[in-house]
Amino acid sequence: MRRALLASALLSACGGDPPAVSPDDASVSMDAAAVTDAASMDAPPDAPRYTGAAQVSVRAYDYAVDLTTRALQATLALRVTTPGDCITLSLQGDAPAEVRLGGELAREVSLTEGALRVCHPGAGFAPDAEVSLRLDTVVPNATWRPTQVGFSQRNNSAGRRFTYLLSWVGECGRIGPCDASPSRFATYRFAVTHPTGTEVLCPGTVTRGDGETVCEFALPGGPTYSAIGIMAQSGGWRRTELGAVDGVTLTAFDSATLRMAEALDRPNATGFLRWMSQRFGPYPYGDALRIVAAPTYWSGFEHPGNITLAETLVGNPGLDHTLRHEIAHQWAGDLTTLSTTKDFVWKEAMAEYLAFVYEDENISAERGLETLARWRDAAARAERYPVPDEDLPLLEYYGSAYGPGPMILFRQLEVMTSRRQVMEALRALLGRERALSVDDVRAALEASTGASLEGYFRAWLRGSGAPAWPAVDARYAPAAGGGVTVSATVQTRDGVARPCAFRLRLTGAGDRSLDVPMRVGLDGAAPQPVTVRPDFEVTGVTVDPGFEALVFPAMTATGQRWVERLPERGYDPFRAPDPPR
Repeated sequence: MRRALLASALLSACGGDPPAVSPDDASVSMDAAAVTDAASMDAPPDAPRYTGAAQVSVRAYDYAVDLTTRALQATLALRVTTPGDCITLSLQGDAPAEVRLGGELAREVSLTEGALRVCHPGAGFAPDAEVSLRLDTVVPNATWRPTQVGFSQRNNSAGRRFTYLLSWVGECGRIGPCDASPSRFATYRFAVTHPTGTEVLCPGTVTRGDGETVCEFALPGGPTYSAIGIMAQSGGWRRTELGAVDGVTLTAFDSATLRMAEALDRPNATGFLRWMSQRFGPYPYGDALRIVAAPTYWSGFEHPGNITLAETLVGNPGLDHTLRHEIAHQWAGDLTTLSTTKDFVWKEAMAEYLAFVYEDENISAERGLETLARWRDAAARAERYPVPDEDLPLLEYYGSAYGPGPMILFRQLEVMTSRRQVMEALRALLGRERALSVDDVRAALEASTGASLEGYFRAWLRGSGAPAWPAVDARYAPAAGGGVTVSATVQTRDGVARPCAFRLRLTGAGDRSLDVPMRVGLDGAAPQPVTVRPDFEVTGVTVDPGFEALVFPAMTATGQRWVERLPERGYDPFRAPDPPR
């Protein structure tokens, strides 16, 4: 259950006034109540005394939760990396009871705006000391609206009660005490008490008893944003094996009335799992991958070894693509995780891009184009840049990652360089337990392509307010020496040049066409006019028919410029589709 060395969370311990706990803070603070398991809080007079902020790593979480009462007993195993006498963890809800450090009751406990502060003045914590923190609390009967992050209960399409304890990036404190930074890995044990006849799934090895299910997770990766995820359903699920890949069995958990298992493209479900394993190393989470149909807010969620898919995806063309997206997250998100909350874009962009590459190369070019079209549609409605300059809650900008992210980070660059080079960068990034930043992704792409991309990343990914995507005024005219001269004027509302490559498609009678390449250089150089000699009379021009860049025709059908179009509020490309009416 324990791993000697983890890329674990450094938790900052503080004295003085309680600080706000940021999800990206490298520390969780334990106050003076924190003690080592082997030592008394009251040290001999001549013993070293440690005061101030202690830094610790959370090595293991042990949550015992009752689904009926929502009572939670949490035990965290910590290791001191910097001595001190105070600890702060993330925790939502009411103040906990029975807070113990090293077996002793804490003397000072406070909970303010999601920051649990525990203090017990004494000897403090020596370097490398092992510390246990245990407390009793109640999981709030609430979610981070409008999502299911937190504790929720809904009836599924078969009328069975579905209970979900869901963490997210920076939001594990809505379930229990934790280090909320997305860059942290740990081991987990979930002991879930539940009514007889209820089936429970959570990450790791599942052991079922009479009214209790235990899940133990001691596998690679496992960040708190996805590993803290418990699902339960009255009456359980129908199980259908979808196939196996290298000893890993894919199993669908649904109902006889929903029949998601029958709706899934089984050969390409197992095919994509094999494709990912061949490129990024063996599947990280044992011998089982569970696909769980549920009444969820999002289309899918990537718990390690347990993927939820929204019931309303059955009969929706996005069902199989969403499954591929979530399978990709087992490597890009769960085994390799985010450095900070604002790095959210790369994991979603990778999952989308890898699903697209598989579709384009193994299913059909048409299927790949459908995915690209959805990205551009989502990007046209983005309300924020993928990495906003503003300090915003993730809920206010995460939806702007799914369309722009894969286009900017990977699709545009594979057009400007090559798919081989982009995939080479991804192979260098994935396949091992680590936390990545957007800048790490940039460095890998620079190494594989040989291009300097700092300006490209700044122009496309970062900014304030709604994105200023390029608008293209495409023109053609007879050339003096014969043929047709084609030109593209690329403008942005903010005047920033955004490097990219795309095509203009000249069209004529009988569906005849000719594609003409255009390029905005990495140095911002504008595309140059090109003279071509099509063997048909040109009657029209289409901007970017292959969805190679986030560029839009200068005028929409209604006469509005794309760059001035107001985004549709609340647009979320990966929210679960509404049920059929």
